[in-house]
Amino acid sequence: MHDNRTGDLLDATVALVPAYNEAGSILAVVQQLKDAGVGGCIVAIDCNSRDNTASLLNSTGIYYTVSQKTGYDFSMIEAARRIPEWYPQCQYIFCTDAGKKFTYESLPQFVKAFNEGADMVLGIRTQTVGMLWHQRLGTQVILFLINILFNSSIKDISPFRMIRYSKFLTLNMSPRRFRWPSEMLVKCLALGYQIVQIPIISGARSAGTSNVSGKLYNSIKAGLDMFSSLRFVLYRRNNHSPHISHVK
Repeated sequence: MHDNRTGDLLDATVALVPAYNEAGSILAVVQQLKDAGVGGCIVAIDCNSRDNTASLLNSTGIYYTVSQKTGYDFSMIEAARRIPEWYPQCQYIFCTDAGKKFTYESLPQFVKAFNEGADMVLGIRTQTVGMLWHQRLGTQVILFLINILFNSSIKDISPFRMIRYSKFLTLNMSPRRFRWPSEMLVKCLALGYQIVQIPIISGARSAGTSNVSGKLYNSIKAGLDMFSSLRFVLYRRNNHSPHISHVK
């Protein structure tokens, strides 16, 4: 299924999977990642999750964390902190979703991009099934501002992305609530990291409830958090424009 370079890179990849009441899908998602060849997985459980996601993971021995604060960012940063202890061989971080919205046929293209020098690969959703109108509008407004500020051509702020672990460590992520995807993107742009955009298949959530799109109030907070990430334009350390490419 994978050539040697693909297998070696994915063996050194750890997936971070945010989970908010994901008992209906989490085991299937973890199995999908294993089948795709991803070497490790840490499930980042939101402390406000109330179902039996954790007990399901206990029964399989899969690593997971439970954040002390509610919100996507706090869950993910807590999981990332465990990487040196649980997966010291990690060289790449892969972020995905626990609601079975994504498939993983595009991973060989991600690997190819890294083998050709990418620092981060961003999945570009070919459709926005399950996103409310205000989420789509807010994302487009933030993208417009990002592209103006960085003279870039970013097409999505998808949570489906992969980054070199060494580059991730330079970002000094600062958790807020739901700022992780946009903060990571803005900081990578500010540092001039090479970003490759690859189309991905995304559908509607098949199980569970999103902590963002499932609640109007949280959707508004997520939009504000995305907007707040624009302040990291000051994170720029290089004078050159970021290198961004697209794979069709």
